[in-house]
This record gives sequence, structure tokens and C-alpha cells, in this order.
Amino acid sequence: MTLFESVLAAVILAVASVACLGATQGALRLQSRSVAWQEAVAGAEAALASEHVGAPDPSGSSVVRRQRWNDELDVLVVEMPVSGGGSYQLARLVERLQ
Repeated sequence: MTLFESVLAAVILAVASVACLGATQGALRLQSRSVAWQEAVAGAEAALASEHVGAPDPSGSSVVRRQRWNDELDVLVVEMPVSGGGSYQLARLVERLQ
């Protein structure tokens, strides 16, 4: 193996390593976004369940709205902020509180 071949092999290996690091960085970024959305969904579901039974919101960070749907049902909308920006909305039809 000549010196030129050795240097070329080292350059190809370095380029491949940098590409793998970039792909890993992108995967980690997507995973952290996924965790943030999962936390928002879990928080919205908990807030929805507590509002449905009349208990206070356990997280305290969601916005809950109850809108009339018809004579017997309401639409319960929970908006939960997502870390990193944005928000997640969850809506359910629930029986009207008497």
C-alpha cells in the first residue's frame, strides 16, 4: 500500500465518520422532540381526565375550555404547551355536568 492510498483511505474514513455523527445528531434531536410531544400528550390526557371528574388540573400548565355541543354533550378542549414551542390540543365529547 502506498502513502497515497493510505491517505485516501483515511480521508474516506473521516468523511464517513462525520456523516455518521451528523445522522446521530439528527436522530437525537428528533428523539428529544418526540419526548416533548409525549409529555404534552400525557399531560393533556391527565388534565382532560381530571376536568371530566371535576378535579383540578394536576399539571397546572394546561388551558381547559368547555364548550356546548348540544343539549346533553359538551366539547372539552385541553391545550397543553410543548417545550420548545407550540401546543397540543386534545378534544373530547363529554356529558354535560348537571
